[in-house]
Amino acid sequence: METQLSTDPAALALFFTEEIFVVEDPAAAPAIASATTPADAASAVPAETVPAPAAQPVIAVPEVLAQSSVPAMPVTGKALPATEKAEPRSFPFVGRNARNVVILVNDPVNDVSTEAGRELLRKIVKSVNLSGNDFALVNHARHPEAVFADYASFFANCQFLVFGVTADALQIPAQTLHQHSQVLGHGIVLTAELDALNGDNTAKKELWGTLQKLNFSS
Repeated sequence: METQLSTDPAALALFFTEEIFVVEDPAAAPAIASATTPADAASAVPAETVPAPAAQPVIAVPEVLAQSSVPAMPVTGKALPATEKAEPRSFPFVGRNARNVVILVNDPVNDVSTEAGRELLRKIVKSVNLSGNDFALVNHARHPEAVFADYASFFANCQFLVFGVTADALQIPAQTLHQHSQVLGHGIVLTAELDALNGDNTAKKELWGTLQKLNFSS
C-alpha cells in the first residue's frame, strides 16, 4: 500500500501557514551526548589514582619455630637419688642358738627376769631338752620398737618362745596364748610373762603340753 506521508515542502506549506521554529529540548541533550561510545567516555575520564599498598615489614621466623618438630624441653631438676634400703636390725643375745630357738622375754628392770622367773625358765628349757647353747635369749624390753618381722629377719629359720610380749606389740595377728602357730613362716608360741606364768599352774601345764609336741632340731 502506498504511503500517504508527504515530505514535499510545497505540500507541507498548504497545511502550515505560520512559521515553524525548531526548539531544542534540554532533556534530549544527554541522549545526543550519548552518541559517544562507552569506551570513548572511559578514556575521557581520568583514571582514579589508587595508592599502592604499603610495604609490610618482613618478620624473620626463628629457626626453632620453623622446624617441623618441637624440641624437647631441657631437664633442669636434679636426678632423685635411689631409695636406700634400710639395713636389717640386729639384736644382741645370750646363748649360741645352736638349735634355732629364740626365747623372747620382756623385763624392763632385769636382764632376763626375777630370780623366780629365771628358775621357771630353766625348768621350761630343760623339759624340752634344751641347754644354754641351744637357744638365743633376747630381752624385748631393750628393743621396744622392734616388731616380729625384725626378729624373723635377723633370726632366720627359727622357732620363737615369747614370754610377756603381746601380739599387738609384735604387730602380728592375735594369738591364742600357750598355743603354737605360724607367723611369717616361723613357728611361734606366745605365753605370759615369766613371773605371771610362775603363779598360774593351769597356764604352765598348757604350755608344757604344747612344747612337748614341738620338734626342736638337734
